[in-house]
Amino acid sequence: MWVCALARDLTVLLAARAVQGVAAAVILPAGLSMLNAAYPLDRARAIGRWSAAGAIALVIGSPLGGAITSALGWQGTFWLTVPPTLLALVVALRVPVARDHQPVRRTSYRLVFVEPAVVLSSATGFALNFATYGTIFVVTLFLQQGRGQSAWVTGLVFVPMTLLIVPANLITGRLTARFGIRRTFLLGQCLMAVGLVGLLLGGPVWAFALWLLPVGAGGGLIAPATTTLMLNGLPDQSGLGAGLLNAIRQLGSAAEPVVLAPLGFRLCMVLSAVVIVAPALIRRGGPDGGAVRASSELERTTSRRPGG
Repeated sequence: MWVCALARDLTVLLAARAVQGVAAAVILPAGLSMLNAAYPLDRARAIGRWSAAGAIALVIGSPLGGAITSALGWQGTFWLTVPPTLLALVVALRVPVARDHQPVRRTSYRLVFVEPAVVLSSATGFALNFATYGTIFVVTLFLQQGRGQSAWVTGLVFVPMTLLIVPANLITGRLTARFGIRRTFLLGQCLMAVGLVGLLLGGPVWAFALWLLPVGAGGGLIAPATTTLMLNGLPDQSGLGAGLLNAIRQLGSAAEPVVLAPLGFRLCMVLSAVVIVAPALIRRGGPDGGAVRASSELERTTSRRPGG
């Protein structure tokens, strides 16, 4: 964070950001693996709450980042993250280390990559990040460069969207238990597609905030369900599953500026809508027949337990 804030040229900034990315890539799978071990019988709801915590940070960060950038410049956004990062480090150092005495199992990576749950969750995770971050990227550029809006106003446009992500995260566990993971995916994909197509209508700034609402709600349903499906599909390799899903989702985030940057605003929205619904076309005889259905049954069973 300090290096980013003090960077005097783009090379230093990009190098520091790369280090941040590596650190985040190590932390996220470890955290999900801990969550998987702590809540084996209520995994979907625990993941929903974990996702909601991240969404709350996004709700706070979007307008706050826009305000700080407008007032202090982009360096201020990096200085802002130093205190919470130090606080998280202190808390992490106080958590007792759990000793795992389970025997280490050899993993066939070839089998992992053809596991139906892994295929569906990976495709959906890639599409989710591609469409979500692609929309944020393109709408931000359109409002600031095409409409002349400030960073502060642009950040406020995304606040209602991010506010819906939190409740969507929290109800995902109940939806997957009642209707299954694939139907939860389909609901989220349809909501996102409606919002993305609606953005094609343009209009005043508030209209963009309005059409981003279903994008946030749909993404809030898809993200926890994707993680739950991956961890249920690889119950004995939760760290591997979490790391794999995170890598694929970040690949989707990295691909969107490369693919969408040369395109116009309207074409970007159409392409994002197509990408988000594409995983729904994965044949039912594959992923839906085995691990996906078993994962949904697991969520239904655990939801009936006392206190569920």
